[in-house]
Amino acid sequence: MSYSSSVGRFLERDPIGYSEDGMNLYQAYRGNPINRADPLGLASDLPPEVKVPTSDSISGNVRNQIQDIIQTERQDLLRQLQNSPPDIIKEKLEELQNRQKEYKCAITIKSVDYIGTIERTSERSINQSTPGGGPPRTIRIRSTLTLDRFKVTAFLKCTCPIKEGDYTWEVLVRRGDVREHAPSQGPQPGDKPIHTPNPPIPVDFQKDVITVTP
Repeated sequence: MSYSSSVGRFLERDPIGYSEDGMNLYQAYRGNPINRADPLGLASDLPPEVKVPTSDSISGNVRNQIQDIIQTERQDLLRQLQNSPPDIIKEKLEELQNRQKEYKCAITIKSVDYIGTIERTSERSINQSTPGGGPPRTIRIRSTLTLDRFKVTAFLKCTCPIKEGDYTWEVLVRRGDVREHAPSQGPQPGDKPIHTPNPPIPVDFQKDVITVTP
């Protein structure tokens, strides 16, 4: 979509129409084209209770990858130096650690697709003391979470042995909460689908670049 800075608006109607909360056919990027992105011009507004994930939602996954690389490199080096004198081992480990201090990855989100909403029910037991010093009683607590599922594609540029390129994760965002679930905590047995659009719905997202270090 073309934008005119002199007129102060977009010059084309949004190809997916307009949302129910307004009649401005020329508005896009949720009214914030400087800080938001919709590369294909096809993003749809989601209900206000749905929180779109950011780069922070996949930073933990990338950080874990870097930590795995650091640990593997250390183990490989120790294996190679197992018959070396202690001073050589110490020297080589210090060299490796100094090099690993420079490891980092820049994460740039390229697309975010809403792929559905699920309900997750969990139960836990707690022991509660009883009046008069009697035996504790067990109380079962049942809770239900509403989780929105997103497919996030991001470009990684790293100074560590993570290949530069595009990577895709599934991210779960807890409804009504500012915290995001780690991508590794994807759908589990027992999750109840509430809504599964077909095809997935592209959504606009916050433009940012986050740098992850060990």
